[in-house]
Amino acid sequence: QFAIQIEGPSFTPPTNTAIVDGQVLTFSVEPGIYTVTETSPGAGWVTTYTVNSIDRTTNGVVNLLNENNATLAATPISGQVFRDFNSDGLITANGTITDTGVANVTITAYDKAGNNVGSAVTDVNGDYTINPTGDGPYRIEFSDLPEGYAPTTHGTANGTSVQFVNSAADASTINLGVGYPEEYCQDNPAFCTNMLLAGDINNTAPTQTLFQIDYEATADATTVVGNTSLGTKAQVGTTYGLAYNANNDSLYASAYLKRHAGLGPNGLGAIYEVTDASTASPGTPALLVDLVAAGIDLGQASVPSNAARGLGAPTAPTHDTAVYPLIGKVGLGDIDFSNEDHLLWATNLFEKTLLRIPVDAPTNISEFAIPNPSCQGGDYRPFGVKVYRGNVYVGIICDAQNLNTQAHLQAIVYKFDPGSSAFTTLFSTPLTYAKGSAYSAVAVCDPVGRQWYPWLDTLPTECATSTFTGAKTLIHPQPMLTDIEFDVDGAMILGLRDRLGDQGGNYNFGLNTNDSTTTYSVISGGDVLRAANVNGTFVLESNGTVGTLSGGVGNGEGPDGGEFYVGDGRIETGGAIVHQETSLGGLALLPGRTELVMTAFDPTDGGIALTGGVAFLSNITGAKTRGLLVYDRVFNSSNFGKAAGLGDVELLCDQAPIEIGNRVWDDIDGDGEQDAGEPGLNGLTVTLQTPTGISTTTTSGDGNYYFSVDAYTSYTITVATPDEYQLTLANAVALDAVNLFSNDAISDTIDSDALLVNGMPTILYTTGSAGQNNHGLDFGFTQPVAGQVDILNVAPSLPTVSLGNRVWYDTNNNGIVDGAEQNVA
Repeated sequence: QFAIQIEGPSFTPPTNTAIVDGQVLTFSVEPGIYTVTETSPGAGWVTTYTVNSIDRTTNGVVNLLNENNATLAATPISGQVFRDFNSDGLITANGTITDTGVANVTITAYDKAGNNVGSAVTDVNGDYTINPTGDGPYRIEFSDLPEGYAPTTHGTANGTSVQFVNSAADASTINLGVGYPEEYCQDNPAFCTNMLLAGDINNTAPTQTLFQIDYEATADATTVVGNTSLGTKAQVGTTYGLAYNANNDSLYASAYLKRHAGLGPNGLGAIYEVTDASTASPGTPALLVDLVAAGIDLGQASVPSNAARGLGAPTAPTHDTAVYPLIGKVGLGDIDFSNEDHLLWATNLFEKTLLRIPVDAPTNISEFAIPNPSCQGGDYRPFGVKVYRGNVYVGIICDAQNLNTQAHLQAIVYKFDPGSSAFTTLFSTPLTYAKGSAYSAVAVCDPVGRQWYPWLDTLPTECATSTFTGAKTLIHPQPMLTDIEFDVDGAMILGLRDRLGDQGGNYNFGLNTNDSTTTYSVISGGDVLRAANVNGTFVLESNGTVGTLSGGVGNGEGPDGGEFYVGDGRIETGGAIVHQETSLGGLALLPGRTELVMTAFDPTDGGIALTGGVAFLSNITGAKTRGLLVYDRVFNSSNFGKAAGLGDVELLCDQAPIEIGNRVWDDIDGDGEQDAGEPGLNGLTVTLQTPTGISTTTTSGDGNYYFSVDAYTSYTITVATPDEYQLTLANAVALDAVNLFSNDAISDTIDSDALLVNGMPTILYTTGSAGQNNHGLDFGFTQPVAGQVDILNVAPSLPTVSLGNRVWYDTNNNGIVDGAEQNVA
C-alpha cells in the first residue's frame, strides 16, 4: 500500500489517500496545475511518473489548463469614440451625416493574465492612443460614457464596448460608436409642417393643413414640393404646435388662435392625433383630448365662434376684431413629446402654465405654474416648449406692452425638472439689438423692420402700399419665443415668431369694421438666434460669432452688429436680400446633418414671393443650404403669404434600434472571463425566442452574433453546447450579489451570462427602452481537460547468495565427516 498526496492551486486543499497494486483512483478537481507525489512503504523503491505520456521521473506535474501561448509584442492601440447619430456602425465625416467625436471616454487594455497594461481618455475629437506596458494579445474595454449615452449598432467602424487585439493590424482601428437614444434619427425621415388657412374650416379650397414631406425631397425654387396630406382644415382647423410619438407613429397637432383663421371642430383646447403619420397612408386625424372639456382654462370665454368672428370663404376678407388682441395670450402655444415617458407637454398661454398630458390617459392632466420673471413694463408670455435629455424647456418673452419701451423686451428660457417640478432660469437676453430688415426694398419700410417692438394690440401704421393689388403693407415685429432646439454640440437655438404675422393676414381687412375696402398684407419679421454652451452656461451669439463658429459677421442684422444665421433671409434673383428675416419661428434639427430646419416665408432664393415653406440653414456657417416651397402665392386672402402662413416643423424620427449580442467564445482557462487571446467560436447556431416566434443566426468573425429586437420585451437566447465542450462558469465578474444577473451593457460585458436550463445553455434577457443596446450577452464554453498519472513502483534489489554444502556417506553415523568416509556423487 502506497500513500498518495495531490497538491493543487492555492484555493484547493491537498488530497491525501492511499493506493494498492493495480488500483485506479479518479479525482474531480478545478482547472489548474497539480503535483502528485507518492510515499513508498520502505526504502529502495523506485517510482516512475508518466503524465499524459510525458515522463516525470520525480513527481507527477499535472497541467489541467489548455493554455494559449500566442504572444503579440507590445504595440500602440488607437481609435476613436464617435457619436453614431444614425446608428449605422460607420464613422461618416462631411457626408449626409457627419459623426463627431466624444471626449472623456476611458479606454483600458488588459493582457492575457488580466493585468491592466495601459489606459487613455479620449480627446475633444474622440481620439485616443494607448502604449501598452506589456505584451499582448489585449482585451480592450470602454468605460465612463457620458451620462445618457449607450453603444450603438455594431458595424465596420463600431466594434462594441469590448474588443480584442490579436495582431498589430488590428490595433489602429479600435473604435466605438455611441449615441443618445432619444436623439436618434434615421437617414431620411419625413417631416411635418402645418399650413394656416384663412376662412371658416368648412368652406372651399385650399383645404390641406398638415403636410408630410421627405427630408431629402427636392423641388425647384418655384414649385411646391411633393408631399402627403396628414389633415385638412375641416379635420383639425388652425394649428401651431406639432409633436411626434415614435412609440406608435402618431403625430399630435394642437389648436392655435390666429386672426382670420378658423379653429378646428373641437375648438381652442383641441389636440389632434394622426396615426401612421410617417407612412404613405396615414390615418384620419382624430381628437386626442379636448383640454377645455378636461377642465383647463385656456381663455376660451373671450374667443367667439368661427361664425361669430365672421369667417367664411377663404377669399373673402374679414375683420375678426375680437381675436386681434388675444394673439399669443389665449389658447395653446407649442407642444413637444417625451418618447421615454409617453408624455405630451404643452404651454397654456392664458394661465401661463406648463401642461403634462399622458397620452395613454390624456385627461389625467397636470398643470405647473410657469414662474413670473418680474418683467418690467409688461407681462410675461410663455410659448415654446422643448423636451431635451430628461428636462423640459420653456421659452418666454417679456412683452413690454404696458410701458411700450423696447428696453424692457426680453427672451427667457426656463428649465423644468419633471422629477422635482422645479423651474430654473437657464438663459435670458434683451431683445434690443438691431435685426435684419423685414422689407428693405422700400425706403420707408426698411428701418421699421430692423428692430423688435413691444407687443401692440392696435393696428400699426402701414409703411407702404403693395404694387401687386394695392394692399397696404404692415411691418411691426413683435417677438414670440415659439420654439427651442439643441444642437449636437449643446448649443441652444431659439425660434422667434413675429406676433403681427398672426394678428394680420394677406390682403385682408383691418380693424375698422366700417371699412370693408382697405386691405392689408403683413410682412413678418421673425428671427433665429444661437447661444453656445460654454461649460453649462449659454452665451448668446455676438456679431455673427457663437462659440468657435462664425456666420454673418458685421452684417448689421443681429446682436452686437452681426448674426450667425445669415441665411435666414431671401436672396432675390439679382442678389439683393429684400427680406433679411423670414423666420416664422418653427424649428427642427436632425442630429448629424449639421443644419437647422426653419419655417419661413419666401424660403427659396430666387423663387416666388408670397410663398411659404422651410429653409435649411447650416449650423457651421449659418448660410442657407436649400429651401422648399410648401404653399404657392395667391393674390387674395386665402393663405397668409408673408404673414406667418406656417406653424411648427417636426421630424418624424423612428425609435432608436436595439441590438443585442454578441460573443460565443472558447474559455480556455475556464474562469468565466473573456481573456485576451481566447478565441471566438464560429459557425454555431444562436437561437432567439421572441414573443412571436424564433429567429436564428450563426456566429462569425470572432464568435460574434447579433439580433435586432424590440424595447421592453423578454427574450430567451440559446446556444447548443459544442462537441467536446462544456458551459463555463456564469457571471464570474458580477458586480455584487444584488447585480449577479445585471447584464449591464457597459460594466458586465466580459463574463459568460448563460446558465443551463433543461440542459441547454440559456440567457434570459429583457430589453429596456429604445436604443439601449447590449453587446455583453456572452456564452463561454470550455473544453474539459484531464491529467492521467501512471505510477510504476519497482521494489528494492536484494543481495545474491549461494546455498549448499557437502553430501557424504556417514558410515559410523556420528554426523562428522571422518577421514575415510566418501562423498556422494
